[in-house]
Amino acid sequence: MKKLIFVTVTVLAILTLPYAQAQTTLTVNTFGAKWPQRTIGVNIPPDNEQNYFVDNMALHAMQKWNAAMNWFMETYYPSENVPLELVQSSSGQVTVVITYRNNYELSGSTTYLQTEGYFTQMTVQLLLSTQETVAKYFPSTEDYIDNVLSLVTHEFGHVLGLGEASTETYDIMCMRVLPSSQISTLDLYGILEVSKGFQGTVILPSNIPYSYYYNATLVPEFPYQIVLLTCVVSICVVLERSKLHTKS
Repeated sequence: MKKLIFVTVTVLAILTLPYAQAQTTLTVNTFGAKWPQRTIGVNIPPDNEQNYFVDNMALHAMQKWNAAMNWFMETYYPSENVPLELVQSSSGQVTVVITYRNNYELSGSTTYLQTEGYFTQMTVQLLLSTQETVAKYFPSTEDYIDNVLSLVTHEFGHVLGLGEASTETYDIMCMRVLPSSQISTLDLYGILEVSKGFQGTVILPSNIPYSYYYNATLVPEFPYQIVLLTCVVSICVVLERSKLHTKS
């Protein structure tokens, strides 16, 4: 039994070391400025034959950020107000510009103007595929929509003052955006810090677990080490019992 305990502790230490080290690298950059007001108006292009669903994608992305930020503040900072909110406004300081091209590669960029540490104007440029290209290169319309939604959500993270995140792949603020990318607690904490005027690289504090916010439900990052450790312990127990059975 002593041997079993020794093996279990050793394996646990080895497997959790990379995970513990990863926790120290949970950072997200900022744009180095803040909005002078809490409500950020976003001017979304009117619906037409080409961008028949992009306005809905933009609204959906805005709602995701707003809901996630509300949840984050209620969970970790209940005594403080939600720092920023995205709203649709034809006179908003943020303008969404859409360009269509015959290319299956989707991309986006956010440019901004600032004065004395305050954002004054932003432009979100989206390079999307024409309807003909979507039918040709994407497995389904749903697949294309998922890609566009993640792209727009990523760009609105920039609108809220975030730069790129130095975390694992599925964070919405990572350089490479995937259809399954999600808003993380790191991103939400970064927005809170930006709203307070913080400049530089934001580090997620140890009292806030790195997790994803998805459909109003927190989906924690599940470390694979737990599965491996469970398997190792189970095998050790079986072997130990087998030895005892043989001796008897």
